[in-house]
Amino acid sequence: MRISPQAIEEIDNAFHYYLKISETIAYALNDDLAEVLDILEANPHFQVRYKEVRAIPLQVFPFLVFFSIEDKITYIHSVFHTSQNPDKYPGG
Repeated sequence: MRISPQAIEEIDNAFHYYLKISETIAYALNDDLAEVLDILEANPHFQVRYKEVRAIPLQVFPFLVFFSIEDKITYIHSVFHTSQNPDKYPGG
């Protein structure tokens, strides 16, 4: 699995945002993201949103993980907060 610099920045921003609210919540975000990434490792064939870009929601937090599959490698493009304008979706 490969994670883009943009996705890393989005994850870092979300973590620090929740950390200002509560350390417990920030680490719960990490756990939620880790669970979804584990699911993707096992079965990355989720709904195609645009061209070859797929998305999977986190279980608890309001984020979509946008990714693609190329040569059996899962590429994470974005971890997108769902309250943002859908016109900003990666690849949209």
